[in-house]
Amino acid sequence: MNADELNAIESRVSQIVNEHLDLIVIDAKGLAEAKQRAAKFLVVQSILSTFLKTFEDDLARQSTLTEAQYAQGISGAEGKNVTEKKINMALYTDYTNAREFHERLDSLRSWIKTHMKIFENAHLLFRQYSRE
Repeated sequence: MNADELNAIESRVSQIVNEHLDLIVIDAKGLAEAKQRAAKFLVVQSILSTFLKTFEDDLARQSTLTEAQYAQGISGAEGKNVTEKKINMALYTDYTNAREFHERLDSLRSWIKTHMKIFENAHLLFRQYSRE
């Protein structure tokens, strides 16, 4: 996955999350649609879990690439000892770009996990209301 693909996926995931966050409202309409909303929250969890798997797979690949960039950068960095070489690694843009991309993937993965938990709780809440 590259940065453009990640931007597109991130945009789509944000859109899905925002559409469904608007449904977590307990009002007369929400209570009347409790069964349907519970089902929607279950479906959105499934969709997010598919995205989560994609990010976790890419994180594994990106972690390997980041480590390879680090090894390549540290071996070519100037310095008398490891500490100086690590300081000079900040100038090695291939590594910093790989690290930033890895951290972005990890951040998005955490964000998706958080929203999956929110939608799980919303599903349980509206499922309970549908039984009353």
